[in-house]
Amino acid sequence: MLEKFRFLFFSRWLSNIADKPIPALLVIVFLTILIGAKIPWLFFSTSVKNLIVDDVPERHQYEEFKTLFGTDEVIHVVLKGNDVFTPAYFDQLQHLSENFEQIQNVDRVISLSQVKKSIDFQNNWSLEHFKKIVLPVSIFQRYLISPDQRVAGITLILNEQADQEAVSRITNAYLNQISEGFQGYQIGMPLVSIALSKYARRDFFRLPFFTNLIIALLLLIFFKSFVEMVIPLLTVAVAGTWTMGLAAWSGLTMNMLTVVVPVLIIAVGTAYCLYVYCAFRECISTCDDVKSALLSAYSRTAYPTVIAVGTTISGIISLMATPIGAIRQFSGLACLGILALMVAVLTFLPCLMVIVWPTLRKRQAKVSDCFFSSSIVDKLVNLIVGQRRNIFLLLIIVSLFLLVGIFRIRVETNPLSYFKTSTPLHQQFHDIYDHLSGSFPLHLKLKSDEDDFFLSKSAIDILSDHQRFLETLPGIDKTLSFADYLKLVNYVTNRFDPLFYKLPEADYEIRMLTNQFKTILGRDILKRYIADDFATANITMLTRLHSANGFLDAEKMIQKFCKRHEDKKVTCHTTGFGMVMSLGSQHLVNGQAWSLLITLFIIFLFIHLMFLSIKIGVVAMVANLFPIMVSFGAMGWLGIDLSMGTCLIASIVLGLAVDDTIHYLVRYKKAYAQEMDSIAAMRRTLMHISQPIVATTIAISAGFSILMISSFKPTAVFGLLMMLAMASALSGGLIILPALLSKVSPITLEEIFELRIGGTKLQQKVPLLKGMTRFQVHRILKTGLIRSIDPGVYLFEQGEVADSMYVVISGVFDAIMIDPAVSPERREFLPKRVNRLEVGDVIGEMGIMTSGARCVSVVAAVRGEVLELSQTHLERICLLYPRTASRFFANINSVLTEKLIKAHKSLSQSCSLDADTGILNREAFLSCLNKEISRAFRFNNSMTLFLLEFDDPDNKFTGKPLNAERFMCELADAVSGCAREIDTIGRLDTHTIAVILVRATASSKNKFYRSLKNALNKKNILDVSTDASISYRFIDLSCLLELDNSPILSDPVEIINFSKQHAERYLINEAPKFIPDTFPGN
Repeated sequence: MLEKFRFLFFSRWLSNIADKPIPALLVIVFLTILIGAKIPWLFFSTSVKNLIVDDVPERHQYEEFKTLFGTDEVIHVVLKGNDVFTPAYFDQLQHLSENFEQIQNVDRVISLSQVKKSIDFQNNWSLEHFKKIVLPVSIFQRYLISPDQRVAGITLILNEQADQEAVSRITNAYLNQISEGFQGYQIGMPLVSIALSKYARRDFFRLPFFTNLIIALLLLIFFKSFVEMVIPLLTVAVAGTWTMGLAAWSGLTMNMLTVVVPVLIIAVGTAYCLYVYCAFRECISTCDDVKSALLSAYSRTAYPTVIAVGTTISGIISLMATPIGAIRQFSGLACLGILALMVAVLTFLPCLMVIVWPTLRKRQAKVSDCFFSSSIVDKLVNLIVGQRRNIFLLLIIVSLFLLVGIFRIRVETNPLSYFKTSTPLHQQFHDIYDHLSGSFPLHLKLKSDEDDFFLSKSAIDILSDHQRFLETLPGIDKTLSFADYLKLVNYVTNRFDPLFYKLPEADYEIRMLTNQFKTILGRDILKRYIADDFATANITMLTRLHSANGFLDAEKMIQKFCKRHEDKKVTCHTTGFGMVMSLGSQHLVNGQAWSLLITLFIIFLFIHLMFLSIKIGVVAMVANLFPIMVSFGAMGWLGIDLSMGTCLIASIVLGLAVDDTIHYLVRYKKAYAQEMDSIAAMRRTLMHISQPIVATTIAISAGFSILMISSFKPTAVFGLLMMLAMASALSGGLIILPALLSKVSPITLEEIFELRIGGTKLQQKVPLLKGMTRFQVHRILKTGLIRSIDPGVYLFEQGEVADSMYVVISGVFDAIMIDPAVSPERREFLPKRVNRLEVGDVIGEMGIMTSGARCVSVVAAVRGEVLELSQTHLERICLLYPRTASRFFANINSVLTEKLIKAHKSLSQSCSLDADTGILNREAFLSCLNKEISRAFRFNNSMTLFLLEFDDPDNKFTGKPLNAERFMCELADAVSGCAREIDTIGRLDTHTIAVILVRATASSKNKFYRSLKNALNKKNILDVSTDASISYRFIDLSCLLELDNSPILSDPVEIINFSKQHAERYLINEAPKFIPDTFPGN
């Protein structure tokens, strides 16, 4: 089907483009403008929520937590000065806090100025007095104020409907207005989302521009022509416009990963264009017109390009197995981009090539061979052939080294690690650790089955015990809980007596303080730490944990502590956004493994379907796994984490690397079929394929290298690893793959058979394989055994028990039969050849069907090969492939039927007597007539042709064929009794008997006529009651001589027809009186 697709569909399409390139180009341009008009409305959604696993228990638990205790969407504002409790500093703090309260969708602002406002209703306290009240309160330390009192913190609690970017923008505007001598910045997870959006937008517009710029420079170096540089760039631009436009029309959103798609399209699209365009340029010197050049170029590249697109998409779409929204969005958009590239290469690119055809004809330049000249190819082939073992040994050593690096890979899903250390966001996140508590919240939820459980002293003690443990863990700076706020309320209600900054002693006191809590601090603060039924409590941990391993280690220690101090009334569970992301690391690893396995399977399936060879599939996988091992090994040894960006590497690299592999395999297979030598095929393939492989590798690497300037660390590392992977893919495609293929035949048994029989399809040449699919033929051939037979050697001998059948692959074989009665010494001198068997013929099928003795011997006339299918082989086919077996045995029946028909016809032709009458049949009689005519002319003898015809006008014999045959037998018997020994009698058809009267005189003719009439009368054949008629005609040779018509004389059939048309007809059985006394004509 693919072959038909290449040569039928493309030939028609390309012919239309060659004839009318401008209309086709205008249609494509119009569609491109229409699709791309929506691009300005592309929406960027870069929330960190897109980076967490979608449907896992941990995320559901986190959503339940937010339902109980509210969102943890919090912005921390850090204000730096000399002393918080100076009037200028505190006024600045108060001014900012009041402004922040006015921001829409900010539910609560927590700061020292807000605390003072809550407890100093009349604003009578001096800052020094307020300082004495605040400093003993531990809940404020490293939360709202630093230990050195130089840094103050402001917490903005946002609601779920908040536009985080708008809130951050307004907050930043207020921070820009702070007085001189103060510094301020904002931090928190919303800021991470905003930074991701900022960098994503910047990368989306910046990276494609620089990628196009570097690709343009490379193309200019390759082709040394501005026009030829523009052709791939325009094609890629059209595909990119289609992709982004369709994304906008369908409502897809861009994230920090999908911004890489334009760069992917540019790099990969340039590679696709180079393959096709380089082939087109090669055809310029050999083709007289653009149409033939297009057809020739695409006939060589369309099929591998379409397969390469399929393998690339299979690699990218396998990322759908990862349960992370951002990765799946990247996968979908990238697949759309690759499909758009294929359509552009097959539609838009040929239009451009037709338009620039006159320019190219004038130049007739070749791609710069500065990378791989013929001498370099020869050296490379000699290296591969001469150092094959050393190459394999080096490959094993390098693979082991890389394997060790793979086991050193760390998984990182925390979004802070996605930013370079030079970015302000990264620096600010680490700066806050020096003064205040960390800004990565973690929550420990304690749940009881009893309502009002946490209104008891024992429950509050449990909270305090857990807090004390949590604050001992590395990375946890501070904890906040209902117990902390109870101490604060107790402290406030007792007039700020430091002795009362403690937990109440009795349950009723807890209830009283809880009511006062609602009045002093508000119900919203209470709800953040205790559920409405007081059965579930929350301990918030302010951490500096910024790695997945840090969160997971903390979670393990917390769970271990909870189990050790397990209370039947309380269950513990750790949650939080950072925890959900960290737990997603395992899903990331699993998704990476699954996507890689899926990609390997799909690509192996592609290659297996193309070449019907497991060995070729394994060789291709080994060559393409090498760049993946290099990528992951480098990650391990260089300390690069497996993250949202780097997890894309394997599937994309595998999908791209296999493109070169497919182009190489397709070209190598053709070369091998022509050369039938692996070394010569390797040299020919590398001469044609090395240039585009090197060019496309450089183009892809250069395109992805631009990603390293991205501020988004995974994107930058992705670009670095892609460059490294494509470089290793080049060595895999030009060294490892040829070295492995030198020991493996790329053509199947089916193709070997086709080459032996002259390129004809086996299903057409071999009756045994008629109507079978390619896979069914492959199964039959793979099951059988090929045998070579020397001249004069018997394949099998007459009388042997049949246990195999054969198909002739090459050579000529004779089927001979020997009379068993002949002595063994004379048999070799008296063989009778009954058949000659050539390529495609089937031998011995009757014997294997009956398991009887061979009725003939088969010997090789010249050296030949046969495919042997034994009874065991056929049983295996029936067991493993029942449908193939059904088709196979149906073909055997057809072969046997055809042979029986042929044998019957041959026997009928070899027999000279009519089966019913015993006289000569038509063929034998016509042969005798031809000989007698020749003899009569040669010796000038007389000869008369006598035709006796039987008619059944009333259809008395219709439906009674036996009666008709008996009548003809009696008629033939009568004629035979009247003819002389030298005369010839034969049956021409069902109702006609002919007689050749040689050297007939007038008397002999009269004697024949009278004898015939008497014989018919004696047999009562002339009885009128039969209602049948017997007539006769005759013609003398002298009549034909008078015509001087050589065509009639040379064809006995024409003589018969001439006699029936021109000779007078007489009736014999009407009545004796009508019968003349003398022979007519005398």
